[in-house]
Amino acid sequence: RQGPYDRMASPLPSATLHRLVEAVSDLHTISAGEAFSARAIRTSNAIVQGEINVYTEIDPDAGRVELVADRGHSALAAVQSDFLRLQHEHPGIQRQLQAGEFGVHTISKLMSHREWKALALYNEVYAKMGVEDQVVVAAPMPAPMALGVTISRTRRGFRSAEIAALKIY
Repeated sequence: RQGPYDRMASPLPSATLHRLVEAVSDLHTISAGEAFSARAIRTSNAIVQGEINVYTEIDPDAGRVELVADRGHSALAAVQSDFLRLQHEHPGIQRQLQAGEFGVHTISKLMSHREWKALALYNEVYAKMGVEDQVVVAAPMPAPMALGVTISRTRRGFRSAEIAALKIY
């Protein structure tokens, strides 16, 4: 006799589910001396691959922004001051800082390709790094702070299964 869960199909491929379970387990076993930022980057990249993954903390009241990248350190370092100057244009950061919204968002869902390319942020930061799309995983933070991991790609679009896995993450 089958139970009620025997017939349920997961919207996620089994390999994605496996990576998700491992990543969540890995994230929750952080050691006292290890930086949370490095662990968050590693675990998010295990779920969804990108060319550059960045952990970001923004505290406007303290005037503090922390950016930690996994790969593409030199690309990020070359545009970091421009990012800091133009971060207010980032649609994911806007959602988190202004509306207190968190969760998983992609640039391609938040604005059209034309709107994205019209931003100074795109032209002075993301175009120089070769980034065409990005998924933002924003963690709940008290306003006006923002914390999240971004996964950037050189092409537009993320699969729905990738977004679903990050929503669980």
